[in-house]
Amino acid sequence: QIPSGAFGSLYPPRDATQKQLHDSIKAFGAQPFDAQPDSLVLPSSLSGFHRASAHLYVTLFHCSAHSAPDKIMTIRRKRPEKGPRADAPQQEAGDEHLDFETRLKLRLELKEAAASAQPDQVRYGDKDWKERYYAAKLRLHSSDSTSRRAIAGQYVQGLCWVLMYYYQGVQDWGWFYPYHYAPCASDLVDLGGFAGGQFQLGAPFSPFEQLMAVFPAASGHALPAEYRKLMISPSSPIIDFFPTDFKNDLNGKKFSWQAVAILPFIDAKRLRAVLKPVRASLTIEERSRDRFGDTLLFACASSDFGALCAQACYGESGAHHTTPTPLAAYSASASFGGSLRRCDRLRAPGIDLMPPEGGAAQALAKVSACSAVGVAYDEPAYGAHAPQLVRGVVLPPVVL
Repeated sequence: QIPSGAFGSLYPPRDATQKQLHDSIKAFGAQPFDAQPDSLVLPSSLSGFHRASAHLYVTLFHCSAHSAPDKIMTIRRKRPEKGPRADAPQQEAGDEHLDFETRLKLRLELKEAAASAQPDQVRYGDKDWKERYYAAKLRLHSSDSTSRRAIAGQYVQGLCWVLMYYYQGVQDWGWFYPYHYAPCASDLVDLGGFAGGQFQLGAPFSPFEQLMAVFPAASGHALPAEYRKLMISPSSPIIDFFPTDFKNDLNGKKFSWQAVAILPFIDAKRLRAVLKPVRASLTIEERSRDRFGDTLLFACASSDFGALCAQACYGESGAHHTTPTPLAAYSASASFGGSLRRCDRLRAPGIDLMPPEGGAAQALAKVSACSAVGVAYDEPAYGAHAPQLVRGVVLPPVVL
């Protein structure tokens, strides 16, 4: 049943024009497919609101619509689908006569309506909302200023992680903000007192570990079979990482996609410990997917830098080189640090580029005129530095 308000002010029809559009489109759609007249024309004088209403009614009553440049809308019946649904009565009370897209939209609207019915525990803007926020979201008593300060400190450390990531690279692969909600901005004071937070670089997850840390069980098809079992088996030691039911807190928002998903935080040590013995079951192909590969660099072979890559790794001097070639040795690589290595998986200039495995089934032909050269690239060693503007830069005036 189509709930009242499921489509906002478009349905059910409210004003006289909406009711006229609704009734005429419903009557037109209820006629046999080949009945005459075979089209219903709506004038260009309809307002945008009434045109939106008409488009909704067209979908509800199994019709299609086309709008001309002059805004005249022509409505036609859709050809009946094969099967029992074509003969089903057009009952507005149910959704059996609606196409999949409309039924899906209705169910999403119902889901949104159910989500918006969540009780507002905080009542943002009302007196004492801040105390209610900490009590409802972070389980803190109004007098617990020590815990508030600790949460603010964690949040500031997260801000530092982000800034340092963009200016100096990853500082800690395992760090995360251990709460679902942020502190109030008014509590981010005396930031100097938060100095001294430490990061430990650690190591990133392998590709499969990363997917196990972020995927729900429904996405297990992208992982090897033994990994999938850990996502769905009741006896899995990490089954708690993959809840099938969890709270979505709107947290003052309107739509369900804006909600905070109250999912468990992943224990990295536990996840790695469980996956370590499972890795032995991987095939050769799966092992290749679960490793960190080379950074590959491609350049146009006719460019100065492309010629440098070809010379260093595929020319006579580099034909048998397996050690990295520092870019600093070449003037064509000015301001480009790091080093290059020959990569046997990549083509040398002048060699046909063959289609990937399975490409023949897609009628993919080899590329005999490929002008790219590819090499393995090693980044320069990282050195600690203070990010700052280049000497001589003049900033423009501040404009609000």
